[in-house]
Parts: sequence; C-alpha cells; structure tokens
Amino acid sequence: MLRKFAVVAVLMATVATPALSQGLNRRADLVSPQSGHADPGDVVMEINVTEALPNVFGGPDIFGRRRPAGHTIVQYLGVQNETAYFSNQSVAVSSNETTTTRTPIFIPHPTGDIVVPPRPHSESQTGLAPVTISAKVGGVLRVRGHELRVLRVNSDGSIDYAVK
Repeated sequence: MLRKFAVVAVLMATVATPALSQGLNRRADLVSPQSGHADPGDVVMEINVTEALPNVFGGPDIFGRRRPAGHTIVQYLGVQNETAYFSNQSVAVSSNETTTTRTPIFIPHPTGDIVVPPRPHSESQTGLAPVTISAKVGGVLRVRGHELRVLRVNSDGSIDYAVK
C-alpha cells in the first residue's frame, strides 16, 4: 500500500512541478489580419490576452486551459506630415475563474451518479484610457509583443501595413 502511494506521489510531482513553476503565464494572440490596407477608422490590430487557468494550488491548469485577461485594439486614425496616428485602446479583465469553477464533480452512486455543477465565478472588465501613438513610414509600433510596421502612406490618407 505504501509503495503504491509512493508511486502515485512521484507521478503527481512529475506532472505538477513544471506546471506550478510556470506561474499564470500570459499570452497575447493577434486575431486580426497580419497585413493590409487601412482607411481612417479601421482596426489594424486586435489582440486577445489570456492567462493560464489556475488550479486549486494556484498553478496553471495541467490541461492547458486558459481564461481571458484582456483585449487591445489599435485603430488607424489618420496621417499628418507623413506620420500615421493610431489609437491604442485596452480592456483589462479580472476573473476569479479557476479549474474548480469550470469543472463539475461526478460522484458515483449505486442508484445513479450524482453530478455537482461547478461553482459560479465572476469577472470584471476595466477599460483603460485610449492612448494616441504614431509612426512614420517604415517605422514600427510595438503593442503587447506584436509589431506593426507602416509600409506606405497613400495619397487618399490610407496606409498599407504589416503586423508580426
């Protein structure tokens, strides 16, 4: 019996230790096209920010599940003197969602299994003040780990751009 427990404990430590040491890593994923043509008012970058879903010990979920942590939109405003202007608008999301608020509990019973639904969670969003940013032709803007390069300013006030 003690030997079985030791084997299970070693397996659990092997799986849990790397997950716990990572913290709730955040990731910013680009959801808009990576290049294009933009007129004033068009969105040129849309970024969703997520973080690892915390488990009961505060470490990241071992199945890789994630929860929302924010959203950023970069909108093209226009051009003046060969400089393109953009509005950077972000929303921060605060959530108490964990693995225990997402996963139900199944209790086997001879007369029929009992399902305990996950407990509710709450989430709040805080809009941050928009910030105006600019870049000259060939210049680069860095937003949440992504780069927007202004390739060309067109005569009609539109721009061609690339994001990576």
